[in-house]
Amino acid sequence: MSCTVSRAAIVGALLKKELTAYSRDLVFLGLTLVVLVAVPFVFHALPDSVDESITLAVYPSIDEMIGEAKGTLIEMGVTEEQLAELDGLDLAAEEEGLTVVELENEERLRGVIEGSLELWKTESATAGDRR
Repeated sequence: MSCTVSRAAIVGALLKKELTAYSRDLVFLGLTLVVLVAVPFVFHALPDSVDESITLAVYPSIDEMIGEAKGTLIEMGVTEEQLAELDGLDLAAEEEGLTVVELENEERLRGVIEGSLELWKTESATAGDRR
C-alpha cells in the first residue's frame, strides 16, 4: 500500500537536508551569520537621501553644435518644422540633477578637464572659474 506524502513534507525534508549540508561548512555558516548581523547596521548608516548632481561643461556652445549639425540633419531627412522646433528648445536649461555650463573656448575646457581650472555656475547662469 502506498502512502501519499504531502508537498509540505517533501519541501521540509529537502530543506532539512540542505541545512544539514550547509551547517557542515563553517566558513559559509560564519559568513552568513556575519552578514545577517551586519546588514541592518549598514542599512542604518546609509543616508536617507542623496543629492546627486552632475555638472557638464561643453565647448562649443550647444547652439553652435546644432548650427553645425543642421546640414547633416537635413541630409538625414529632418523637415524645416523639426529644425525650427529644435531651434526653439533650450537644451542648456538646467534640469533636476544636471547643470550644463557652456565654455567660451577650448583652452578653458582643457583647463577644467586637467583640473588646473575650477568651474562653477552662479545663480545668474554665468560660468565662472578660478585658477
